[in-house]
Amino acid sequence: TKAWTVGCALLGTAALSQFPEFAQQYRQHLAGGMGELQEVVGQFDEDARRQGLTRDSALDALKNSNEPLPRERGQSMAIVIDRYNALVDQWSNLNRSQPVFYPFHILQNPDPKILSGTWEIFKPAVPLVAEGAVWGGIGAFFGVVLGRIPVMGLRRRRKRKKELALEASIQSDN
Repeated sequence: TKAWTVGCALLGTAALSQFPEFAQQYRQHLAGGMGELQEVVGQFDEDARRQGLTRDSALDALKNSNEPLPRERGQSMAIVIDRYNALVDQWSNLNRSQPVFYPFHILQNPDPKILSGTWEIFKPAVPLVAEGAVWGGIGAFFGVVLGRIPVMGLRRRRKRKKELALEASIQSDN
């Protein structure tokens, strides 16, 4: 049973220590996505400025065009800008928190595309940072707790068998 408990603790450690590793890889993808969208939004802002327009007035001009292409371009650009702002907000929220809490922040409001992309290429690793140790410790604790459940059930069955055998022995002696 000790080997079982140690195995469960190691399994829990390995599993939960991946949370900060996944968060780190997500942050890297988030930064890359932000960088790419910043280029697009920056170019749009520059185009608007050259025409003497603000971002909002340029979007309005496109969305209110009589032509379908500029109208659709205005709608798609508004979506790009909204997504860029959401990524910037998430980046800011992550950077205001401690690294050990990154997994919680990411799970609260993940960007679906970044989350999916990160998961597709995620490679488990042993994080050699404090937050990896914290999450690994939490995983070890839960691994031990969950691993003890079947052991306790087995012990109860053995104890009950012994009790029944003792009762049967006492009854047969009488």
